[in-house]
Amino acid sequence: WGVHDAPEHVLHVPVAAPMSLPSADLPVHPYLMGLWLGDGDARNATITVGLEDLIEIEARLTQLGYVTTRCEVGHRAPLLYVTLADSRRGNVGSDSVVGRLRGLGVLGNKHIPPQYLRASMDQRLALVQGLMDSDGHVSERGHCTFVNTSTELVKGMTELLRPLGRAPSVHWHPDNRQES
Repeated sequence: WGVHDAPEHVLHVPVAAPMSLPSADLPVHPYLMGLWLGDGDARNATITVGLEDLIEIEARLTQLGYVTTRCEVGHRAPLLYVTLADSRRGNVGSDSVVGRLRGLGVLGNKHIPPQYLRASMDQRLALVQGLMDSDGHVSERGHCTFVNTSTELVKGMTELLRPLGRAPSVHWHPDNRQES
């Protein structure tokens, strides 16, 4: 309907309540999955972390049962290599973070796996937290913004937020950071 149509024909649909689903058996903790999807290397279990967030992120991943190894190179942001607490160093088999990412089909193809989109509310919120900690920010007024160049991840974040009772809007802007 147009703007000038009779107001009695305007339909307002309230945002749905969060979808309640049971906990899922997820091979990678959803918070780590969100961090990795946002700032991880698509080829391995390495995540780029800004200096201002490094100690907090390391502590959170340790609390979740992961081991982090810090790699700092020159003036670049530090890298965290993430392994399972009980893994042998260098293990890239199926019982490693890299192996689990490979098993989920996300190595070289970053996207939110379907089982993460249909996990419990707490698990989905942890995934959102990881994505926001890597590629998001919250304004002083409380508006949350997720910024990513991957159409697949932006669509996944939208699909993740709607069943959580949110009504996200997507705005595409050109990325001029590479231009000189």
